[in-house]
Amino acid sequence: MNNIKLLLAVVPALLVGCGGFNHSSSSSNASSSCQTGSLGCPADPLQVTLDVAKIGKFGENLISKVTVTGGIPPYHYDWTGCTEDKDTCELKPELGRQAMYVTVTDSSSFEQSKSVSSDFTVTTSGTISYCTKGKELQAINDLLDPLPNPNSISVDTICENGRITQLSIMAFGPQDFTLRDNFSPFKKLEALSIIGKYIGGTLPASIGQLQNLKSLVVFSASVSGQLPPEMSNLTQLNYLYIALTNIGGKLPITFLNNQKLSMCQLSANLFCSENLVGLDSSCETSGQFSPCAN
Repeated sequence: MNNIKLLLAVVPALLVGCGGFNHSSSSSNASSSCQTGSLGCPADPLQVTLDVAKIGKFGENLISKVTVTGGIPPYHYDWTGCTEDKDTCELKPELGRQAMYVTVTDSSSFEQSKSVSSDFTVTTSGTISYCTKGKELQAINDLLDPLPNPNSISVDTICENGRITQLSIMAFGPQDFTLRDNFSPFKKLEALSIIGKYIGGTLPASIGQLQNLKSLVVFSASVSGQLPPEMSNLTQLNYLYIALTNIGGKLPITFLNNQKLSMCQLSANLFCSENLVGLDSSCETSGQFSPCAN
């Protein structure tokens, strides 16, 4: 009987010494031993803030900076337009409205990742003056045939001194359009974007009258034919992007080797191959090119 009493007295003491009944002590020790980001212990949520100037001046560098909290450093940065893995991105963007994107990934065992974006606009003056509704309607009436249903297109414009300097036309259907050969009233244009498979026809010769044009984008459009020879008059052109169109034929090499043309991308079009060798290194091409017809 004495042995049993002794055992009953010793066992609880052993259990307490081993933490068997000391729940608060055990919980406290487990909490203090769980370091944020270590195996089995999640890191604080990743928080990312992107700081980009809302207005940039064409030809000048635009600097974007990202601020990160949470997660486990070091962080890794994947920018649009910048290849360096760091928290800032510095580049010279083209004219018009656009967006900067960055994806940040931390180094925790859970590898958190977060993407953010910020819109900005680049103008030649570094300032913005939005066009009146009347100016946008003028552009639509003068340049598109037939007159569009408002739900079929999106038109963005920027004006300076009452004249349109930047024009973006995006058609998302189901109505089809062609471009009128009537760009002469828009001689102050500095940036022109034509986007959407519902825009067909050919590039009008009157585009060659836009002697202030610095940026021309024709993307994912049903536009066909050749680049009009009048485009050789676009001596101020700095940025040219023509992709996913039916435009073909020979490339106007003299025009494409314009010294002002610092950014040129021709992808997935119908251009023929013989004179591609004459392209300046600033003009990149991709896709299949058939031989030029005699």
